[in-house]
Amino acid sequence: MRNIILAPLLFVSLLALGGCSIGDSSSPSRFYVLTPMPEGSEAVSFEGEPPSVGLTRVQIPSTLDRPQMVIYTAPNEVKYNEFNRWSEPLSQGIGETIRRNLLVLMGPGKVSAFPWMQTFPRDYNVQVIVQEFGAYTYRNEVVLRAVYRIERLDGGDRETVAVSEVTYTQPIAGNTQNFDDIVKAESQTLIRLSRDIASEIKKLDSQAEGSGDDGKSKEDSATMPGKDDTADAGKGMLKSHYRTISTE
Repeated sequence: MRNIILAPLLFVSLLALGGCSIGDSSSPSRFYVLTPMPEGSEAVSFEGEPPSVGLTRVQIPSTLDRPQMVIYTAPNEVKYNEFNRWSEPLSQGIGETIRRNLLVLMGPGKVSAFPWMQTFPRDYNVQVIVQEFGAYTYRNEVVLRAVYRIERLDGGDRETVAVSEVTYTQPIAGNTQNFDDIVKAESQTLIRLSRDIASEIKKLDSQAEGSGDDGKSKEDSATMPGKDDTADAGKGMLKSHYRTISTE
């Protein structure tokens, strides 16, 4: 008899303890996006009309290809934070952030990302392979290491005109465990990468203008639809080569 009485009481107690979560659909996770540079930031100054650029898909290593944010807590230790996540696939977020940065640096309508519009002529393709991207909390800094490749398009012809491996470190402001500060620092490294890409394109475009580019105008030399379709995006470009997790 006693057991029969206690059973309902135990159920009511458990229900009371869990009542605060019943019907509560909120999640403890926080979701983040990378932040592009502000509109009105200083643009790159070209001698003439800025060239048109196509950005291929950004490639990232498998260690980063997940929604959880990556934190390096020791030279040979990596942690994936279950409660602080990216709101979109990281490769997509990095690509869109670089694209928007380049639009600010090169001018509206000058940058398209794959899959680009069929009517978009391009003077250059840019490929970015991210090798390292994350917060090293034990060093209080964010690191971005990447390879970018620039390809000049001339009608149906392609020519690799620049390949560069770059590394950027950015201090994390405030508390190293504050993910708002971590994402801000990561966004800053992408701004620095975007500025370097735009500056390299400026240099290449200036050299092409100086050589006369065989007397062709940019409209003549830019790749038009049909000559470099989306099916060929990234064709002949760099193969992925990623470093290991250890930070040396």
